[in-house]
Amino acid sequence: MKDFLDHFGARRYETNKGYSVEWVARKIQWSNNEEAIGILKVWAHSSRAEECTEEKLKELNRMTDDEVLLALKALEEPSMLRKMGDKQLNVQVKLTMTDTHKMFCKQALIDSGSTSSCISRKFIKENNLDTIQLPFPITCYNADGTTNKSGSVIEVVRMNMIIGDC
Repeated sequence: MKDFLDHFGARRYETNKGYSVEWVARKIQWSNNEEAIGILKVWAHSSRAEECTEEKLKELNRMTDDEVLLALKALEEPSMLRKMGDKQLNVQVKLTMTDTHKMFCKQALIDSGSTSSCISRKFIKENNLDTIQLPFPITCYNADGTTNKSGSVIEVVRMNMIIGDC
């Protein structure tokens, strides 16, 4: 990887990775597709490397400069869902929206193998919750590694969760 980064001039941008999100944005903009995908794969979290495709480049090219920086920062984060793991636990939770402070007491599935929290689209729709659009979709995978039939994550809600406080 060092030779790859040195070849593309990344060493002059000193950050934790040795190069910045701005550097990545500039390099993918001016590189051919094969090189740009390689740069994205090095930049992306290891769980997201398979998302670095020509389609992802097309999505990035349709975005504003600020949106590209946000999208690249998101791509650096781990995948929303872990591909494998079967440990789970149901618990009562109190959910509070961070903007409206609307509260819900619900049963939640705790997945000890998941890397982040998820909420059902049905719950969002039934409760008319405001969502925030993501810069680009995040692919969701089932435990067996197949793509989830419900599709990608395209928006999020911001809420706090307290376990067992209902």
